[in-house]
Amino acid sequence: MTTMIATSSTSSSRLLVQAFQGTTPFRRRPTMMTTKATTATLAARIRSSNRMNHHPSRWFSSTTRITLSSSSSSSYGDNMNQHDMMESDLLIAVNELDQAILPNNNNHHNKSDSRLTKRLGHTFGPATPRATLHRAFSLFLFDSSGRRMLLTQRAASKLTFPNVWTNACCSHPLQDMAVDEVDDGIRDYPTFPGIKQAAWRKCRHELGLDLRALMATTEDGDDSDDDPTQQRQLQLQDKMQFITRFHYWAADSVTYGPSTEWGEHEVDYVLFLQLPPGIETSGSLLQPNPEEVGDYKWVTIDELQAMLKSGNNKNLLWSPWFVGILERGGFEWWKDLSGALSGKYTNDQITFFDPPPEHVADYNLPSHNRWTGVWKWNPGKNEPGSASSKTKDETMSTSS
Repeated sequence: MTTMIATSSTSSSRLLVQAFQGTTPFRRRPTMMTTKATTATLAARIRSSNRMNHHPSRWFSSTTRITLSSSSSSSYGDNMNQHDMMESDLLIAVNELDQAILPNNNNHHNKSDSRLTKRLGHTFGPATPRATLHRAFSLFLFDSSGRRMLLTQRAASKLTFPNVWTNACCSHPLQDMAVDEVDDGIRDYPTFPGIKQAAWRKCRHELGLDLRALMATTEDGDDSDDDPTQQRQLQLQDKMQFITRFHYWAADSVTYGPSTEWGEHEVDYVLFLQLPPGIETSGSLLQPNPEEVGDYKWVTIDELQAMLKSGNNKNLLWSPWFVGILERGGFEWWKDLSGALSGKYTNDQITFFDPPPEHVADYNLPSHNRWTGVWKWNPGKNEPGSASSKTKDETMSTSS
């Protein structure tokens, strides 16, 4: 299997949204289409989840780490604010081929090299103009009719990109969680159980939405060898569809000005999920965490496209990753949602794109390229890639 990296030449522009209008009622409820990917990898991870209940102290900062197991009564993020999670969350640094660089790997000489806290992974500046490339996911959640998609507004208390509108849930898989969230970027394609586990965890934390319980059905049969929690996780694994990956970066200069200290630099996994028939989006389906979500809205394609036209309400802003995904296939996949959910558009490419001009800081130089801020993966040493470390080939691949 080969992982391809492609460069997208589509330019982004700042897209502004108008005031949101009312919702559109449901009109149809198609049968949920599921993937046929194997779940063996995820099942093995769940059965051995007790092996990673705590961080080895030498791998993380002095801040206490809260981990989450599938049966734990204490959820990820309990009693923690944005600053706490900036120090305690350990991101998964990757190279340009999405190979994970971890403390327990033998691909570098110093374990402290890859002790990448969330704060370090998002700190921009002259010395770290794109911080460090790490893994992320963007979950797109659709109602049972497929006609409406969930938009969320990031809370004002978020340190990076506060108050912007984006897809349902955007976050990161983390190192050393109770249920393993570290996928092999090549061998785990296209199931990526770690990424999907992270999406479940963060939807519960940000939206109060337990996707495992929501997606659980009896149509998949009953396996007496597996406990109910594992069955629900495997069902969610089947129904949450991985589409593709994007490598992008963006400085949060809209919020903090041209010398901003914050930004994003991610290999972003795009996930699609549709609510099953009978699940209504009104009422108490969502219970947003005010530390994470300021507002939310279910919108149709036509409504969203109208919002994205320039010259509308300038008080509402989009996240640069969400706009970048929409411009590079997002609307097409939504228009053919049944095809997208069945794997029609799933691919192993990693497509790179630069941000629109308003998300370029004054220390982001023309000499920088897509390998700026990317750690090297080799048996000897990991270090941030320099602007001259690689050439600007438009397509790269690695085989295993």
